[in-house]
Amino acid sequence: MMVDWIPQKYRWILMASPSVESVEMIRAGQFGYVAHAHYDIIYTIWINFFLILIGLSLTLRVRKYIYIQ
Repeated sequence: MMVDWIPQKYRWILMASPSVESVEMIRAGQFGYVAHAHYDIIYTIWINFFLILIGLSLTLRVRKYIYIQ
């Protein structure tokens, strides 16, 4: 569903998800000004960077327990 359909005071709940932000960016690129998309590129960059750091640290931590046979 579009974030624009949600009331203003509840919109932040959806916008906290990086996947919703990405879908809104795709929607803005595909439909342009016809559909009003809500997104913040800076937030998306920072949250994805943060999640990549978490994933890398967890991968490095679990690496010693993985055995290839």
